[in-house]
Amino acid sequence: MPQRVHIINNRMLVISLKVGDLSMKKYVALILQLMIWSGFTLVEWLSGRDHILAKAILFSVFFYLAFLLARMIVKSNRTTIFITVASLSAYAGIHLLLNTLYRSALFY
Repeated sequence: MPQRVHIINNRMLVISLKVGDLSMKKYVALILQLMIWSGFTLVEWLSGRDHILAKAILFSVFFYLAFLLARMIVKSNRTTIFITVASLSAYAGIHLLLNTLYRSALFY
């Protein structure tokens, strides 16, 4: 992993995160995928009366878009799959938590 080293007041400071670094690319891909999943939530909310097949097609289109975006940034299939599954898991967890909180606050 490439690192930049800076010497400040005779002390060496190692900075491992820079724009070209793989971990920064993973982070950027994850954040962009979470934005894509937020867009999916908005589109799903706007198409509330659609059939389950239409929602499944919509999900697969957004999943493919998120996968391609991460693949373009990271350039590794294994890492792309891991990032996509992690972002989808984070999205699902946050979505379920907020739905549960909303329903419990709404009905009680």
